[in-house]
Amino acid sequence: MVVLCMGLLCSCDANTEKVKEAAEQFVTAFNKKDKAAVYDMFPEIKSYKNLSIGDTISAKKDDIKVEFNDKDSVYEVTINEAEQQKLILKEEPAGKYTIVDSYNVFALDSLSMELGLKTGVPLKKLSDVEKSTLLDPDEDFIAFLSDENPAAANGNLVFEGGLTSWSRNYYGFSCQIQFGIRNAGQNAVSGDDYNMEIDIYDKLDGSYLKTETKEGISLAPGERSDVILYVSELYRRAYEGDGLSYRCRVNLKNMSRAQCLEKYATFTGEEYDAYKQKTDSIAKAMPEGIVEGDYVLEGKIADKYGIKMTLNVTGKGVSGTYYYLSQGAKRPLVINGTIDKNNKMKLKELNEKGEETGRFSGVFNGKSYVGRFENAKGKGMTFNLKVNEGADKDAKDSKAGKDTAKKV
Repeated sequence: MVVLCMGLLCSCDANTEKVKEAAEQFVTAFNKKDKAAVYDMFPEIKSYKNLSIGDTISAKKDDIKVEFNDKDSVYEVTINEAEQQKLILKEEPAGKYTIVDSYNVFALDSLSMELGLKTGVPLKKLSDVEKSTLLDPDEDFIAFLSDENPAAANGNLVFEGGLTSWSRNYYGFSCQIQFGIRNAGQNAVSGDDYNMEIDIYDKLDGSYLKTETKEGISLAPGERSDVILYVSELYRRAYEGDGLSYRCRVNLKNMSRAQCLEKYATFTGEEYDAYKQKTDSIAKAMPEGIVEGDYVLEGKIADKYGIKMTLNVTGKGVSGTYYYLSQGAKRPLVINGTIDKNNKMKLKELNEKGEETGRFSGVFNGKSYVGRFENAKGKGMTFNLKVNEGADKDAKDSKAGKDTAKKV
């Protein structure tokens, strides 16, 4: 028994030294900005676009400490205790050690960092992978912030009043559309950051006529300005009974959803806590473990577009198809993605060339799939799908029959 214990201790010491050596090699590669070596030791980090190799790691060989985590079967390496910098390594076959996560080693891009600081994200306490995923523009936290700050997508600009009329000047007759635009936010808005798009319709039958674009106007917080648009070719419609209606919208130029939030949203610093409470309450209501099997779901996107979806959930992988009821089953769209232990399911919509043309992100509990859909143009819409129990049972029975036939 004593001999066995001694053997285990020697093996453990040998592994600890190998892990420490791997950590030292990583620090050297990191400080030299040797991306090839860094990615070889930490392959997953390549997929995180908002993380980069930042400042050098100040770590002496004697300061590096290694501990084995029995629960997760990983080695936790502290490389700089003062900076709370850690590496998490896992033993791979053939005695190789791969980094699977880190703490405060990689740097977030400036946009992600600003959003994290403003919304109360505990950046120092989260692993690099976790905070990168959290602040990814395509992930649920940014969608949550957008839902909490809907006006930020418009730069907090609102349209007020308005009328249509006709006028005559030196150049001839013209239709005139007049309305007000006001900055309802707490930040100044530059006219270079946006333009105004005015969709014009026939007032009687609602038919679309044309879209006019006006350059933006710089506005201080609370400031209002009048906008006048002249459309000469619609003069007669305005002259004959004011037969026009219109809708105005703000088009922020070359700004992502995250950029709009960082520039125009007002945060309290408690958004992260509110998000965690929401996601934790959803997780508690979910059954433990991943929901596997074949499912048929039906519902709507934006309470408007009816769809039918067929899914196969195996482990963490998800595959399937869906189609819009208005277009019929002959035009299915391929979807695939992942589901995690908290039942958060993310699916990518792919066209015939394998290009991503949309994405679903939400929670699937085996009975419903609820979340947010984003189309190819980046427009976000909510969706709510429910499992068709009858169709679901038929799908499972059909699959079971096929499996039985294969065995026979």
